[in-house]
Amino acid sequence: MNKYPYALLAASALIAAGPFATIASAQPRDGVTLSFSVGDVAFGYHDGYYDRERRWHRWASDAERDWYREHYGPTYYPVFRDRDRDSYRLAWRTGRRAYWYADGDGADFALVLGNVVIAYDDGYYDRDRRWHSWPSPRHRDWYRTNRRDTFFAMRRDLDRDRYRRDWWEGRRSSWRVYGGGGPDFAISLGNVVFA
Repeated sequence: MNKYPYALLAASALIAAGPFATIASAQPRDGVTLSFSVGDVAFGYHDGYYDRERRWHRWASDAERDWYREHYGPTYYPVFRDRDRDSYRLAWRTGRRAYWYADGDGADFALVLGNVVIAYDDGYYDRDRRWHSWPSPRHRDWYRTNRRDTFFAMRRDLDRDRYRRDWWEGRRSSWRVYGGGGPDFAISLGNVVFA
């Protein structure tokens, strides 16, 4: 008996279910629809939030603000933005500091690890191929120690690896080398209709 029709049937089911599984997992469980990506929020206030690029956004609704406060309480401040007197957050908002929290001996960490693709001494690329400087030397050192497979001990501008450069310039779908220099092969299952 030929096994391939069953494999194609299973692959078709996976392809059909894939987009729905992704959409369902992106929504909060309590019925609130979010208009922002949680990984992009640096910290929030009663009237809105700052993203990691220091841009201000208003909450789309009170339910959105309440959801964020409930699930990300340590980065939510129950005051209006213009009444916040914290010197670290103010210095970060105005560009005088690289990070917004007190850089003591605490365990605070503002890096979204699932978003880092490749990292260097001077910063890292996220999944959208955007470049970010490290928030602090402590973040870089932690990443270098714990994620050695995607950390390259050099500045980005000194990297001569053509696969990584082609990836961040948008000419490849992956920065990794697969096999002996053969052709790239990538399938985005959400784009396959028939095979």
